[in-house]
Amino acid sequence: LHPGHLPDSEVALSVTQLIAGDNVSLSPASGEGQVTVSTTSEVETVVTDSNYFYVLPSAGDDSAVGTAWDRAVATLERALALAKSAGPSKILIGPGSITLPTSAPIGMSCITIQGTPGSTTLALPEAATAGVGIGFDSYTQDGNVYHDVHLRDLIIDGTQAANSTYQLSALYVGAVERWSVVNCVLKGATYTLLVGPDYFPASYGRIEGCTIV
Repeated sequence: LHPGHLPDSEVALSVTQLIAGDNVSLSPASGEGQVTVSTTSEVETVVTDSNYFYVLPSAGDDSAVGTAWDRAVATLERALALAKSAGPSKILIGPGSITLPTSAPIGMSCITIQGTPGSTTLALPEAATAGVGIGFDSYTQDGNVYHDVHLRDLIIDGTQAANSTYQLSALYVGAVERWSVVNCVLKGATYTLLVGPDYFPASYGRIEGCTIV
């Protein structure tokens, strides 16, 4: 199974309707159309932001050190590389749109990625082979799991990737403990959201204040 997408024989959740589980509320309650998802319980989280890195999609420079707005990098890929070297980190992204690589696993523990509310877009390319991934990479294939991974105030746009030859989700979550997706907008690729299939479970997570389009 390729990370973040399903073979033709699998059945994924419909983008057009969601069903609320325990401690989850939907608006509208029918779960149809444009849906806002909220949870009514908190999840234990660990502080992950002992290092800060900054991204400016239109004005950053990937040769910069990324440790301040006036030294911001241009891509999330570069910011993640810096964070992986530094350890527990928070990545702040300014307004604008970033086109992601064809496969975009976050690939680390103790990381928060926070955009500018309503203004930061992570866009999947048409040739995408996987969406934005919390978990699901070579590390987790050996039975390992990531932990403490959090997304905030992001627009994850998989619209262009709907034309991909793969059946993929704009955001997929698995092989991870203590995770959250808060105040994000998710726009579907083939599917919009895939969380914790049996072979890559996701635990102690929450989705709060998100809109699924």
